Amino acid sequence: MTRADFSKEMEGMKLLSRDAWSFLNDIPPRHWSRHAFDTTCKSHLLLNNVCEVFNAVLKEARDKHILTQLEWMRKYVMQRLCQKREGAKSYEGRVMPYVDKYLDWAKDESRFATFMQSDEHEFEVELRGEQVVVNLLDKTCGCNHWNLTGLPCPHAMACLLEKRMDPKNYVDDFYSKERYMLTYANKVSPMPGVKHWEPLCYAASHYHHP
Repeated sequence: MTRADFSKEMEGMKLLSRDAWSFLNDIPPRHWSRHAFDTTCKSHLLLNNVCEVFNAVLKEARDKHILTQLEWMRKYVMQRLCQKREGAKSYEGRVMPYVDKYLDWAKDESRFATFMQSDEHEFEVELRGEQVVVNLLDKTCGCNHWNLTGLPCPHAMACLLEKRMDPKNYVDDFYSKERYMLTYANKVSPMPGVKHWEPLCYAASHYHHP
């Protein structure tokens, strides 16, 4: 969604429900509308899927005693981080496999685009009734998708293919194997079982009664 689309949608909402419009209008758009998201972190997600998935994983441990539950969580996270690190070692190339699937989709979509080149880096692109400006040097597009996600949108893809550029070279480093490995670089250390824990004993003198 662009800023212009956002303004149009808000005006439409205002006509349908002034209360709903007022409620959203009081919340800064950067918290809930993609057009205003910070482009530093390359993501366009407006969901809490990560929390929901982890919450579903914990279902097995919810009815356990608190210490058993925490032990279950520790072991799960320890194993999960290790699996992610080991799995990524076999990946070849600069970017992760997810990017290949996305780029294939963007290539298919770009076939319907028409464009005119302004200079070495700037293009005017029209796709499905939307006309935007693409800047290959800045890695930006007027649709805001490339800016927000770090992945070339179909508008940008059409320009890259025309210039015979490798789209993967225009994918943000957030999707690189190196960044992926950094995400899972920390580990949860293994620990001995309960029988090997050092017993702690608090003397009665440690407790202060009024």
